[in-house]
Amino acid sequence: MERGGPAHLPAHGAAVERRGVRGRGARLPGPDVGGGGGSRRGGRSAVGVGGLLQLLEVVLAQIIDDDAHRTGHRREGAYFGVNGFVVRGSVVLQAIVAAAVLTATGFDAGLGDAQLEAVDGGIRLMLAVIPLGFTAVGWLCFWLYPIRTRDL
Repeated sequence: MERGGPAHLPAHGAAVERRGVRGRGARLPGPDVGGGGGSRRGGRSAVGVGGLLQLLEVVLAQIIDDDAHRTGHRREGAYFGVNGFVVRGSVVLQAIVAAAVLTATGFDAGLGDAQLEAVDGGIRLMLAVIPLGFTAVGWLCFWLYPIRTRDL
């Protein structure tokens, strides 16, 4: 086996190189997606999404601490229970939005790839416009968030 990987894998870019122990490369079969630009963009967006998900936990911890400061009781279980309920509700909301958009655009699973042109627009709407709207509402909630670090 050569340093670049097994000889039986194609060498024309249809493989992904992964670094192993002591810097030895191993080539794994996979699609060539434009020289890695997609993974760099995906990595940058993953950092943003990860930060947003972590921010939610920080906000929940601040709310719990503020409640404990005001009432003298620690009620983490109740807050995490309500948080779990809200998260489950968001999954239901996603299903409702997807069903409404696909029904409104005339999606028919029996047609396969031969869908109406409106279905393509509906899917684009679900991938960009609707998430942008919910993200704007989320940012507004964070902007109006009343508890600040200096308040604790």
